Amino acid sequence: MRVSYHTHSHYDDGAGFLKDYVQRAIELNFGALGFSAHAPVPFETDWTLKQEDLSAYLKEAYDLKEEYAKKIQLYVGLEIDYISGMDVEIPEGLDYYISSVHHVRTKDRLIPVDGPFEMVSEGLKDCYNGDGKAYTKRYFSVLKEMINVRKPQLVGHLDLIKKNNRDQMIYKEEDTWYKEEVEKVLETVKKAGSIVEINTGGMSRKYVDTAYPSPWIIKIMKQMDIPVVLNSDAHNPMWLDTEYEQTELLLKKLGYQTQRVLIDGIWQDVAF
Repeated sequence: MRVSYHTHSHYDDGAGFLKDYVQRAIELNFGALGFSAHAPVPFETDWTLKQEDLSAYLKEAYDLKEEYAKKIQLYVGLEIDYISGMDVEIPEGLDYYISSVHHVRTKDRLIPVDGPFEMVSEGLKDCYNGDGKAYTKRYFSVLKEMINVRKPQLVGHLDLIKKNNRDQMIYKEEDTWYKEEVEKVLETVKKAGSIVEINTGGMSRKYVDTAYPSPWIIKIMKQMDIPVVLNSDAHNPMWLDTEYEQTELLLKKLGYQTQRVLIDGIWQDVAF
């Protein structure tokens, strides 16, 4: 069964209307589809829902859920940022939500982890004196804090920090300290009982060659019996299943025969 609970439309930083995603999911014979616009944050952005649009988004999503109930299971959610030291509201009435870290807050400055490389490089220089190890450890520290505080259903793009790690300029994934930081995060995930999404969005937009998280991390997750769900993080309806086939094969090779999906209102394990 194919699903995706991570999508972005014209309401935030994606393209296309919610209905476009529904129709595309039906074309692809998806078992379920989730809407997950970026939730409002307490500062000005051009990539999240505006607070004044939240009600309209939720209404349209629930209307579509009812309209298409006989054709596909739809679920209404949000991708909700966690920013250390800032309050980001989790609205009531959601079917689910994805909890993600997109920013590292240091010295009252926000470094956009997946923002333009130049902004990350500047923040790394100004806030960490170019120390990629310290910056990376801070990212994973915030990720662990998020999981401990929220105990979310879904953890979004766990190693998003690799998006801007061009030519391993910030860190080397094979370094022992990096692997230890990742394992600490996975221990936190396991304790919280969260699902880790296998996110193909960076591949569809040509930012990275593999899904978030990297294959070696997924291998450890399998050893720890951490549940996964394959999500496209689609910012365009046509990308709804991009890189799914090869990622499904990878997951099976690493030992995953099932994914944990929201079907019939319950998170349950089903075969790919």
